[in-house]
Amino acid sequence: MTQASKNAEAAHKRILLAVDDSAAAQRALHYVGGMTAERPDFHVVLYHRLPALPPDLREHGGSEYPDRETELGRELSQRIADWVAGLETELQPTLDKLKQELVGFGLPADAVDYCIDKDVYPGETLAYALRRVARERQCSTIAVARDHVPTIAGHEAFDGFFRHHTGDELVRKGAGFAVWVIE
Repeated sequence: MTQASKNAEAAHKRILLAVDDSAAAQRALHYVGGMTAERPDFHVVLYHRLPALPPDLREHGGSEYPDRETELGRELSQRIADWVAGLETELQPTLDKLKQELVGFGLPADAVDYCIDKDVYPGETLAYALRRVARERQCSTIAVARDHVPTIAGHEAFDGFFRHHTGDELVRKGAGFAVWVIE
């Protein structure tokens, strides 16, 4: 078997699973756990996306003095880093719990990774972010709950006609990936 076919086979068994602390994500986790139970050849990446920056962290007030502008930029960068670190600290017990649940299905502990996506680009849909991270992590399958997060980062989608689910967008635009949309 060539190295390229080994890499393709390894990617074929890598699943990117979107998670949060919702009941829908819990159902998706159980589905993926059941599908990969006792299969040490699978690898699952638990993906959690941080929310968009709050308004007070998006920009500083600015200054007409270059030195002060530089100082304000450094202060804002530090505040953003502190905010992200705080969220990651809050999130870690949830990710550890989810990992243990997958291990309980029979996946080896080293076959479960985390991906906390902190590079949220303004207006980037969750479906696009999932495809981006799946490519980066060499996952061939993306698993998401149908009732998962609305598609625009940091914005709640409207109910009804304007509400789009990430799974629906992945099915439409997920070329190159197997997509599991879990009810």
